[in-house]
Amino acid sequence: MKKIISKIKYHSAIFFPVISTILLLMADKKYKIFLEIPENKIEILVGIIISIVGIFLTILTIYLSFPKTDIIKQRMKNTGHNHILLSNICVGIIILSISLIIWLFTNQYRIVVCLFCAGLVNLLITGYYILVLSDIS
Repeated sequence: MKKIISKIKYHSAIFFPVISTILLLMADKKYKIFLEIPENKIEILVGIIISIVGIFLTILTIYLSFPKTDIIKQRMKNTGHNHILLSNICVGIIILSISLIIWLFTNQYRIVVCLFCAGLVNLLITGYYILVLSDIS
């Protein structure tokens, strides 16, 4: 069981956003929650998406510039937290960038909202692993 949980954590950058997107699409199919999304709400959502991309880039910059000793680097590599954090940041930036491109070139607001929620999941996981890494160091 611990191996499965460890694999889920290691691949959390893909696993949890996919699960959240599937759940949102199932909820939309059953309850029609994305039936009509006003244009002005999507524009506000795009502003939030851009802010979250900025948060991801800030976290990445601070994390990469933070001086680490060899002991801390080795501990982070052994636990896999380094990979989990960096993959969640990169996947979050990619997901949110895709949602911006979809917003720019199509009217598929349902996809934009689903990708926003997937990127938000990556942000929450990133925040959690920042706390975990701050306890390690």
